[in-house]
Amino acid sequence: MRKNVCILLLCLFFCCPQVSLASTYTITEEELTRLEENISELQRINNGLQKESSLQKKRMLELETQLTEAQTELQKARELSNQQGSQLNELKTTSIRQEESLRIANESLAAYEKENNRTQKRLKAQRNLAYGIGTVLLVALVRQ
Repeated sequence: MRKNVCILLLCLFFCCPQVSLASTYTITEEELTRLEENISELQRINNGLQKESSLQKKRMLELETQLTEAQTELQKARELSNQQGSQLNELKTTSIRQEESLRIANESLAAYEKENNRTQKRLKAQRNLAYGIGTVLLVALVRQ
C-alpha cells in the first residue's frame, strides 16, 4: 500500500509543471488543493484497505479455526470408521462360525433322525415279531 502511495506521489511530483528541482518550490493554490485532495483520497483508500485487510485476517482466522475443527471431526470419523470396520470383521467371523456350528448341528440332527428312524423300524419289527409270536402261542394255546 505504501508503495502505491509513493508511486502516486512521484507521479504527482513529475506531472506538476510548476515544481522544479531547485531548492525552492512554488505551487499554485489550485495545485496545492489538488494535491491535498489526492492525499486525502489516498488516506481514505489506505484506511479502507486496512479495514478490509483486518476483516480478511479475522475471516482467515475463523476459516483456519473451522478447518482445524473439520480436520478433527474428520479424524474422529476415520477412527470411528476403522472401529466399525473392525467390528464388522469380527461380526463376519462370528457369523461364519455360527453358520458352521449350525451346519454341524443340522448334520448331527439328520444323523440322529436317521438313527432314530432305524431304531423305530427295528422296534416296530420287534413288536410285530412279538405280536406274531404271541398270536402263534395264543393260537397254539387255544387249540390245546
